Amino acid sequence: MRVCIVTTEFLGVGACGGVGVAARTLGRHLVARGVEVSVIAPRGDHHPPPVMEGISVRTYDRRDLRALMREARAADADVYHYIQASLGAYLGQWAMPDRAHVVECADPRDWADWRISFRFPTHSALRLLPSFAYFGMRPAALSTRGADAVQVPARFLQAKVRRLYGLNADPDYAPMPFDPPAGVKKSASPLVLFVGRLVPIKRPEIFLDVAGRFPNVRFVVIGGGSDEDYAGEMRRRAGGLKNVEFTDFIDQAADPRFFAHFSEAWVLINTAAREGLPLTFIEAAANGCAILSACNPDGYASNFGYHVTDGDFARGLDVLLADDAWRTAGGRAQAHAIREHVSGPAIERQLSIYKAALARSTGRSERPRLNTAPVVEQ
Repeated sequence: MRVCIVTTEFLGVGACGGVGVAARTLGRHLVARGVEVSVIAPRGDHHPPPVMEGISVRTYDRRDLRALMREARAADADVYHYIQASLGAYLGQWAMPDRAHVVECADPRDWADWRISFRFPTHSALRLLPSFAYFGMRPAALSTRGADAVQVPARFLQAKVRRLYGLNADPDYAPMPFDPPAGVKKSASPLVLFVGRLVPIKRPEIFLDVAGRFPNVRFVVIGGGSDEDYAGEMRRRAGGLKNVEFTDFIDQAADPRFFAHFSEAWVLINTAAREGLPLTFIEAAANGCAILSACNPDGYASNFGYHVTDGDFARGLDVLLADDAWRTAGGRAQAHAIREHVSGPAIERQLSIYKAALARSTGRSERPRLNTAPVVEQ
């Protein structure tokens, strides 16, 4: 089987967040199962190697969607796996209409989600418009309704995606593959992690406020900023806090410090205004970390830490640090990660979705037209 992963981010190819890490992790595990894997991703400022961990790398200028279609044809895959419902996924289906197409809705956004995105833009609301045109509800609906299989990485997204894109059935649930580490060694003193880009929608200023209220707790920030002015302001605000450390972006595929921090951490704090299911939640769970978050996908915060419902993150951290509550919550999180995300069963589930998509695609040659009116939740 030849699988082509089409994604807007890929670890090692330009700027990358959780989506890019998840795409590379999936590709690596598929290669380990004997699948021939390629990836198509927008190129960054440097030329990546042609092969990464057995994955053939194809890049294009993100402004040239015809180049995306050319790369899709050149990949000549049996199955095209799009990491997000998008205009790119729709165009890929048109480029290779006789192949199987799987659309993953990793972060589906309804009107309420888009309002949050425009309220907290990385640069400006105006510069977010191309993203809305690419990932917005109309192109996303077209790509899912033309796919041979639709999947989500979290159960809570199934009903949302079905309603949002007017599907006839719930999409398949496909857990992200992630193997828990062989050993976890927690820090002797409290350590709280923030892992993510330093951008407004992640609200790192809340993290810094919490750090200021816990001078005897060590706080570590892992992540860079695509807006250097904003990221620089966050670093300046933390300048007077001796208990806060910034590491900048860490390439987890090449630098052992990334998972060393997770191994030592007691709590992962997520202050984002909105999330799908962040890969960091799964990484934290696998390393026995409690999760402190206002976002609660699949009950990760309420079941494995503290769900912040009133904006008081400091109170949540107080609760988790008292009487080793973080350790109990982290133990539940780790048991869940072992049940849900170990790569063997997770990849088997993914391969079964590919096989079902291949069966449905046999003889198919038409995809939804641009003038098809999708059912969209208003």
